[in-house]
Amino acid sequence: VLRHFITTEVISVNEEITTPEGKKTTLTAEALTNGQYAAVKTLIKNRADVNASPEPAISAGIQGGCFQGGKAIKHLKRVVEAGAHINTPPGSMSPLAAAVQSANEASNPKAANRIVNFLLQRGADLSANEASNPKAANRIVNFLLQRGANLSSTDHIGTPALHLATAAGNHKTAKLLLDKG
Repeated sequence: VLRHFITTEVISVNEEITTPEGKKTTLTAEALTNGQYAAVKTLIKNRADVNASPEPAISAGIQGGCFQGGKAIKHLKRVVEAGAHINTPPGSMSPLAAAVQSANEASNPKAANRIVNFLLQRGADLSANEASNPKAANRIVNFLLQRGANLSSTDHIGTPALHLATAAGNHKTAKLLLDKG
């Protein structure tokens, strides 16, 4: 049905839509948010802009359940290859934070950890919003350390995690890093 609507141009793949609740979004964002990977795949094949919505695509997909099961990484990779941002602007939940939250709540933490690792291997950072929230940053850092994260990891410009925590005034996370390293 979706393919028919797209090919007959009843709706554009990047058209902004308004939900019954009055929220402005896109078909892709709605499909990601509602765990409808088949629809996401169809939209991507028809050149949908996965970043057209203000909601970060990867975070929406993780929270919506699009990246679960044996094909989770394959599905996530397709969305990333379609241009979805690994890191997000301030004020939104980063894909890394969404993945950590999902892993903490998952019935299969091993599978959820694969998503965290996938994102970290591609340079995922906490958003400025999460990094400035000491409680959230501490929870995420603790999660990553419990799973063997490298204490000498740096951000995209080479600043070590301990320096970032100290500069943000996050003394709890700085102490956690010092205690572990």
